[in-house]
Amino acid sequence: MSEKSIAHGNRVTKTVRLSLSLAGPGLLICLFCIAPLEAQSVSGRVLDDFTNRPVAAATVTLLNAELATVGAASSSEGGFFQLRMPAAGSYTLRVQRIGYEDHEGRAFEVAAGEHVEVELRLSPEGVHLDPLVVLARRSFEPGREGFARRRDLGRGLFLDMITIAVAEPRVTTDVFRGLEGVQVVGAVRGGLLHFQLGSMRGHRCLAVFLDHAADPIMIQRSPTAPRLEPGVGEIRGGIGGGGGALRSEAPPEFDGWVYGSLDQLVDPSSLRGVEVFRDWTEVPDELRSGLRARHLFQGGPCGVVLVWTEIGW
Repeated sequence: MSEKSIAHGNRVTKTVRLSLSLAGPGLLICLFCIAPLEAQSVSGRVLDDFTNRPVAAATVTLLNAELATVGAASSSEGGFFQLRMPAAGSYTLRVQRIGYEDHEGRAFEVAAGEHVEVELRLSPEGVHLDPLVVLARRSFEPGREGFARRRDLGRGLFLDMITIAVAEPRVTTDVFRGLEGVQVVGAVRGGLLHFQLGSMRGHRCLAVFLDHAADPIMIQRSPTAPRLEPGVGEIRGGIGGGGGALRSEAPPEFDGWVYGSLDQLVDPSSLRGVEVFRDWTEVPDELRSGLRARHLFQGGPCGVVLVWTEIGW
């Protein structure tokens, strides 16, 4: 296991690389965990060490110092997972998938109130890799505190619980309708209409993050010439009274990439707050560095959307 520390202001992020190997041709996974985030927590992503692509459908189990199970999650299509620790101490992550050997990483320490981010890299050919790597450590900050602090900076758009409730969203993307400089773009995928987010400013790309995840749900660049079609999908106007939806026959990535649909991942009833920084000039300094910043130049530099649910709030 290798570690490096990176200073971000007065915060130090410790980076460790973790990899696991799988015997045989298989898939590796990680997923968004739905346990509420309080005090100590761990989140991360499972990647194929050779292709660098996310691995889905794996079970990530959290073990304490006595190797007793204290939490588990199934990795998502984008390879993300998130788990809460009951207390400070030593923990181990185990990854399992049908048809492959079980794999356990090295133990890592978690301090009280600390959030740990890890990267799990698996080899589908049974090549031995370093078993586990911790990506980053930081003091845990509830989403509502960061939301309030960034709102005081006076840049971007902020939707609190009252604003969201007034919109009466049927799906999560409804809360973005009518926001100045933001597009809700529809595209047909698998015979179904899916809505994604786009920006009308700067480089016209947005990186969308869910709660405390270091990796985005999606990074998208808006179509260069969107066509407004009122009433697409019979969706209401939403916040600001903007009616209709922008529809494109392009694939849902729109020259970007998508790990999941925001409407599929987040039920609107779980929303607690939304932060929208439509272009790079609005993105706060704290989001321009650290683990999240590495994703902001895919179409870039991109704007940022932070979606807060009851899990991270």
